[in-house]
Amino acid sequence: MRENINKFYNNKLLNIFVFCLLLLFGYLFESYTFCSILLFVYFLFLTIDSYGNSINIFRILGLYSIIIYLIAPIIGYYYFNIDNEFSAVWVMYMPIIKEQYFVYIFPAIIFFLLGIEIVYKEELTQKAINVFIESTEKIQNNTVGLKLIISGILALVFLNYVPQIIQYEVYIIFLFFFTGILYYYFKPKLSIKDILVLILSSSWILLTALKSTMFTIVIYMGMTISAFVVIKFSMRFGKKLLYFILLSVIVLNIQFSKMAVRNAIYYKKSNETTILFLKTFVNNISLIGNNLKSDVFFPIYVRINQGRLTAHVLKYIPKSKEIDNGERLFLTIFSSFVPRFIWPNKPQAGGKYNMKYYANMNTEKASMNVGPLGEAYGSFGALGGIVYMFLYGVLLSGIFRFLTLLTIKKPLLLLWIPIIFFQAIYSMETDTMQALNSIIKISFFLWILFKLFPSLLEPKQSIDLNYSKVN
Repeated sequence: MRENINKFYNNKLLNIFVFCLLLLFGYLFESYTFCSILLFVYFLFLTIDSYGNSINIFRILGLYSIIIYLIAPIIGYYYFNIDNEFSAVWVMYMPIIKEQYFVYIFPAIIFFLLGIEIVYKEELTQKAINVFIESTEKIQNNTVGLKLIISGILALVFLNYVPQIIQYEVYIIFLFFFTGILYYYFKPKLSIKDILVLILSSSWILLTALKSTMFTIVIYMGMTISAFVVIKFSMRFGKKLLYFILLSVIVLNIQFSKMAVRNAIYYKKSNETTILFLKTFVNNISLIGNNLKSDVFFPIYVRINQGRLTAHVLKYIPKSKEIDNGERLFLTIFSSFVPRFIWPNKPQAGGKYNMKYYANMNTEKASMNVGPLGEAYGSFGALGGIVYMFLYGVLLSGIFRFLTLLTIKKPLLLLWIPIIFFQAIYSMETDTMQALNSIIKISFFLWILFKLFPSLLEPKQSIDLNYSKVN
């Protein structure tokens, strides 16, 4: 059993103190850029240190939020600004001055992290992990993992052929594929057949991603699952750092390489995506390691700079449009709880609707969105937006805490948490509705599924759990 050691990453009071200190320092000295970099370094250390010791979904979410809202905009202001040839030609520079941007965004991110930190309880997570590890014997000799993998594959095959009204439910079944892999991975003893299933399944999802440009799912689900994979190992910080660097290089390289693949599919109508991706992937290793030029990095900068899109909201509101006091935001949150067949005209989730409403920008690219910070500012202004982001962090962390309590009672539920929070990982670049919509719908779908098939959480083979050993 794992010991509950008071690790650095688990020092709640220290984390809250550091967040508040950086917030105060930034406000008093107006040094938001410097404080953003310090926050990034500190949170990066927290994230790496938590690997293997915790289900660090919120560490990944927090680090990702800091990168796309603080670090990427800093690069934009100091390098890819209006004087940069690429930014100028493509009009991808930050649309407002950095003082106007950071005076809202920096405290909003800090309060979002505080909301998560205050509610999150690492002791519960550790208890859930301990109980789960004792329960893995239950999945040694059952076929749940294989059934989930097959169900996921079939769901993806038929996804585009089912009526639109049930496509999202079929998509949820596709996500079972990843839970099925975890069922295999956490078997106490892996046979040759189990290892073969893992290799073939992983190869299938990678090849499918290459042929369909389904990179978003692979990247973000990979980020989510990465926090679970290392639970089986006890690693020192040095090894965790190498693991994190390797993971980051792979994610960055995928971002580089997928652009060449998408261009080949959309413009050249090429089917040789696998070979093209592998060639690009290998070639980009040298670019990342030795000679990363600005023309190569610019598309990645554009992709990760969510702050640029949110800045358009700060430019548009309240100068050209009044704050709506949460009228649209509350409507979209409420609609997250109501199925579309009951409310056919409920607000649409997606970037083009929010970009038009909050930033007056016309775009057909659903991947572009104002983010929760943009929604919050457009709804309540700077101060109200900061309060909203705190409550948003509290809500997400509260949901996770509730699921953790359920996991202690039903240990194998831990393997389903990645698909429940998969879209929450990148919710800071989408919108509130999409994050809550996915959590609510997937949780409700799983609740029905577990009622119909209780063996998913309670396989026939069982052991007696000694809960008294759990600290």
